[in-house]
Amino acid sequence: MNICSVRSNATAVHRTRPLVRDDLEPSVFVSLQLSGTSMVIQGGREAVLNPGVCGAKRGHCC
Repeated sequence: MNICSVRSNATAVHRTRPLVRDDLEPSVFVSLQLSGTSMVIQGGREAVLNPGVCGAKRGHCC
C-alpha cells in the first residue's frame, strides 16, 4: 500500500493511449477531500469531491 498527501492549485493529469494500455498491475486510488473541491473525470464520468467526501477510482500502480 502506498499513501501520499497532495496540496495543489489547479492541476490536470492526462494519460496517453500507450500508458492507458500498459501492463502494470491494477490498483484502486482512494482520496479524501479535506478542503476545497476537486473533480475526477474517468471513462466519461465526472465526480466532484467536496470536503469530507471520499472518492475511489480504478487505475494502475506507477
